[in-house]
Amino acid sequence: MSDLLPIALKAAEIGGAVLIDKLKTRRRVRLKGFRDIVTDADLAAQDAISAYLQAHSPEVGLIGEEDLGQSWLVGRARLPRPMWVIDPLDGTTNFARQFPVFAVSIGLLDEKRRPVLGVVLDPTRGEVFYAAEGRGAWLRTGKGKPKRLAVSNEADLGMAVVGTGFPRDEAAIRKAITALERIATHCQKIRALGSAALNLAYTAAGRLDATYMLGVKAWDVVGGIALIQEAGGHARGPEGGAWHTDDPGVFASNTHLYAKLRRLLLRAA
Repeated sequence: MSDLLPIALKAAEIGGAVLIDKLKTRRRVRLKGFRDIVTDADLAAQDAISAYLQAHSPEVGLIGEEDLGQSWLVGRARLPRPMWVIDPLDGTTNFARQFPVFAVSIGLLDEKRRPVLGVVLDPTRGEVFYAAEGRGAWLRTGKGKPKRLAVSNEADLGMAVVGTGFPRDEAAIRKAITALERIATHCQKIRALGSAALNLAYTAAGRLDATYMLGVKAWDVVGGIALIQEAGGHARGPEGGAWHTDDPGVFASNTHLYAKLRRLLLRAA
């Protein structure tokens, strides 16, 4: 699958260029669900990314946030072929407010539904985080030399900085707050970036020590999970079990904090 990495990197670059171009113009925003918005930039970036991926990897299927092949994410059955999983604009609310924290996320699921490749591009900072199974996780800034990523070595939960995000529906919000209250009383700080993909990328880079999020979908996290795994961390379901494509959340951390945080999350469940 690593031979597909250059294709994913170029597709993310194309999508990021669309977002930066759209950021300079008046944004068209509409509701697509409860507390869930979409902009013309989401749609344009997904079209551009999908067109490139289809042209250069026709043997791989496509799943995207904006009504593209999402039924493949439900269940545990083996996929008929590898699947690109695309979030053309992760952090749409930030983008719509010109709050410059958003990303393009492209992940690859193999037929067993395992995240085996990921690219997360932050177009405003020129940072691209990328990983392929067995090849490590990397960060390239601009045209600079790639730097190998590793999760943090923080072992003291009291010094840990934990990333999070907030779901949309009321029941999930309450569950998230219960879990975060338990985590926040034990860690140093909580950070909510407004982009699940960047939360995971920052955890892979050691900028965050862990991430806990509910209400995210596979397109938000497949790319980031691949990064975490190749950076030496753990990426699991929201209560610490194996992550599945239809899980309602994700929990990721370095090795030292994994068991401690998992115990807290299980108590809050």
